[in-house]
Amino acid sequence: MQGVSTEKVQEAAVAFSNAQGGVILVGVDPSGAPKGLSQPGEQERKLHHALQGVRNCGRYETGQLTVGTKTILVVRIERRHEGFAQSSDGRVLLRRGASNQALVGAELSRFVAANAFQAFESTPTAIPLHAVEAGLLDRLCHAQSRPADDQLSTRLREEGFVAMVDGAERLTVAGALLLRKDPATIGCRAYVDIRRFGADLPEPDKTWEVRGTVPEQIEQATKDILAELGSTTAVLGPRRVDMPRLPPMVVREAVANAVAHRSYQHAGSAVRVEIHPDHVRITSPGGLPEPVTVENIRLQQAARNSTLLGALRRMGLAEDLGLGIDRIEDQMASNLLEAPTFEDDGSFFSITLRFSGTVTHLERAWILQLIDQQHLDPRSGPVVVQVARHGSITNAQVRKILGVDSVDARTILQRLVRAGILEQRGQRGGAQYVLAPWVAAPVRVHRAHEELEKIVLNLARQGPVTNSLVREHAHLDRTEALNLLRSLVAKGRLVREGSRRGARYRLPRRPR
Repeated sequence: MQGVSTEKVQEAAVAFSNAQGGVILVGVDPSGAPKGLSQPGEQERKLHHALQGVRNCGRYETGQLTVGTKTILVVRIERRHEGFAQSSDGRVLLRRGASNQALVGAELSRFVAANAFQAFESTPTAIPLHAVEAGLLDRLCHAQSRPADDQLSTRLREEGFVAMVDGAERLTVAGALLLRKDPATIGCRAYVDIRRFGADLPEPDKTWEVRGTVPEQIEQATKDILAELGSTTAVLGPRRVDMPRLPPMVVREAVANAVAHRSYQHAGSAVRVEIHPDHVRITSPGGLPEPVTVENIRLQQAARNSTLLGALRRMGLAEDLGLGIDRIEDQMASNLLEAPTFEDDGSFFSITLRFSGTVTHLERAWILQLIDQQHLDPRSGPVVVQVARHGSITNAQVRKILGVDSVDARTILQRLVRAGILEQRGQRGGAQYVLAPWVAAPVRVHRAHEELEKIVLNLARQGPVTNSLVREHAHLDRTEALNLLRSLVAKGRLVREGSRRGARYRLPRRPR
């Protein structure tokens, strides 16, 4: 393909998903010779948008490939293993040789019959509808904005919570998860297993299970996790500021995401929460539902348990489909904490939330207070910190810090100017922005040496550290970063490998 054609991309993606997978090249002519793309980043965005229109697309990965001086896009589509893919207008295509063939008639019927699947949450259980506790049914009815009248059982069947089995009304898996005090009685570990670990301890020093209906699990597990984490404290002048180690909304949404999207066919596994001294990891049974991958998790949406998710959303316990991860990432960023990390091995999906950030507790408290008082865009936080540390900032530096374009950077800076937080010095490309005097007077942020050490050690826990990496995350110059690394080596907290600009620093290996 020479450009991103929505129709052609969708047709190829559907055909590959229904066959054995395949590769789409964008930016080549019909003979396969590279023609290149003038704006590969924008074309890749269009590509993701086009693939969003495919119904049940297989998992895919995108990347840019440079051939000589030409840049092309490469899209690898995997075969779909659950159900089948369709184009946005409902066609079922199959890749045969070098063409995408539409299935019709008897061939379509055979293909659909062979590949259709029923979501496990719709599977009937042995639990009769009359075994449901009234209070739980009332809560579901209230969330659905439906009265508990004579038509209730009919609506429950229509909404997927009840199924007819041999003339009897039985709860489905989704119904049991919402309407049974202990849904684990359906034959799987439908609960949350929480484990707390002490510093450097391989085994947990405290474990407990959170049971109840799925809504109760989300609410109680969130409370338990936040209680275990506690808060951090910073002193701003005469004020003592307490901040949760993780935003409550992030914890709740991460738990809800794990419970709502887990595979309940994994009968031997529960949702697991591990609370460590520097992070929380939440793991759910089942990999990401197709076509979602760790790489496109913010761009694609899919629900393994759409009936369950819909009920949780109406109860105010989960975000709309596709927005949960967005809110987690945005809330972590606006609280000046490290971005969450995701892992998917096909059998389990996990999200890791770290308590550390690229700012100190003092800076975080000051910025969050400033944002709250001035009603600022949360993205302004790292910008104001940069100005407080180094005295000024430019549009180019904002683009680098936030990963935004020039227009967004200008918008953020001008809002800070209008709010009286920053003052502009110079015009156009030469403009610099400094803190307004009233902002600098009451609070001047000075980072304690131990706080800088903590930032570097948190980086080292994720892999070897370089002077460049420390400069990027701690906002130091080359000499300051080198002195900080040398002090950690002298204390035995880091080990240096290599020399000069090739030097790398890692945590000491533990003796066996």
